[in-house]
Amino acid sequence: MSADRYPVAYGLDLSASPPVCWREPARGTAKAVAWPPDEAIRRELAKGTAALAIAAPARATVVRQLEAPFASARKAARVWASLLDMDLPFPVEAARCDYAPLPPAAGKARALACAVRRADLDAFLDDAAEAGAVPAFCDAEALALWNEHLRDTPPSGADRIRLLVHAADDHVTVLRGRGRELGTVHVLRSAPAALPAAQWRARFRQIAASSGDAPTDVWWSGSADAAILRDALSGEPGLRHETHRDPATFLARALARRAADGQCAALLPPDRLPPAIVRRRQRRLRAVWAVAAAASILVLALNAAVRCRFRAEDARLQAQLSEAAAALTDAPLVPGQEVLMAERALAADASAWDAVHAARTADPRAPYALAVLRELAGRDVRFSRVTWSPAGLDIAGDAPSARAVENLTGWTPNATVQPSPDAGRVTFRLKGEWPDGL
Repeated sequence: MSADRYPVAYGLDLSASPPVCWREPARGTAKAVAWPPDEAIRRELAKGTAALAIAAPARATVVRQLEAPFASARKAARVWASLLDMDLPFPVEAARCDYAPLPPAAGKARALACAVRRADLDAFLDDAAEAGAVPAFCDAEALALWNEHLRDTPPSGADRIRLLVHAADDHVTVLRGRGRELGTVHVLRSAPAALPAAQWRARFRQIAASSGDAPTDVWWSGSADAAILRDALSGEPGLRHETHRDPATFLARALARRAADGQCAALLPPDRLPPAIVRRRQRRLRAVWAVAAAASILVLALNAAVRCRFRAEDARLQAQLSEAAAALTDAPLVPGQEVLMAERALAADASAWDAVHAARTADPRAPYALAVLRELAGRDVRFSRVTWSPAGLDIAGDAPSARAVENLTGWTPNATVQPSPDAGRVTFRLKGEWPDGL
């Protein structure tokens, strides 16, 4: 499937007599235009600013639904040609093929394949060139018709059976699908007016009953008068007939819209592309390469800038490290050994700093001793001596009574209480170990 998009796309129905052409701009109003084209259209096509899409001959195109034995779409893409080859009346190597992915079913990857023999396609393209049509896209008629059918009349239910009968001037294409999915494609190689009514009814019944369900909707399109075909089905029960708007331009519209959206089947051989389209694709390829080259240069420049910044930061940190190491050691610095030499200098001076560390390190027992003294002072206790050591706390003084130095919070010392020369007071001494954890 082609992904190329153009500001303007033209769809040309060569099966109609005379050919029907449709102009589909990206912006503006779509409309039917005359063919052969006027000078303005020829200039657009010659410059490659517009693309022309045609349909490969329906009678030479094979459309099949393929199913891979696994779910991986990537693996399935490698086997589609082999699966299609078993269902073609000619070698797949001698054909132009396209594979449109379908939603998986029962855990298996699926695709809608179309193929046309290269010899038949070349002959058709030669005839089209003689009629002044040198296309940028060669689509599959059945796929374009079904796509336009879904666009114009979205299905109301996923299980509803639909038939689309496209009456061209030289053939009749009948599409059968369920919901949005195209099931089978049937091409009758007779002009609608030359198709016997009995033969048409028999063929239609065979198509309609191919899955065992009677269709409810039959849609009509095409440049030929389909009244004969429709009248021949008037006695068939359970059919509801509808006609697409402007049926004569239906295929041309479908081709133009798929070309504008980049959805055409890729049946056109690369060697049959118009020179303007080849130049356009080459310009786009060069632009892509230029963007990729610019992005690569930008990444390299960014990488170089980051490396330069890291080297500058590394040099700055190295200078700071050398300066700090030189302040700690008197020996000449050896490059790369700054940290080791500084650690050795600090280790040699460690003992000289013990007194400083001890002086600057707060004794964890001081807050507790202060709390005990505050509690005693709150009981009108006076202190004559307070000492503490790693072993414990020793407090002496006088108090208004023996009870004033009892039941201290969190500390249970040995208490000695004696009468005091001062009337109404006693002397005491409290000596005990620090509580656990101090």
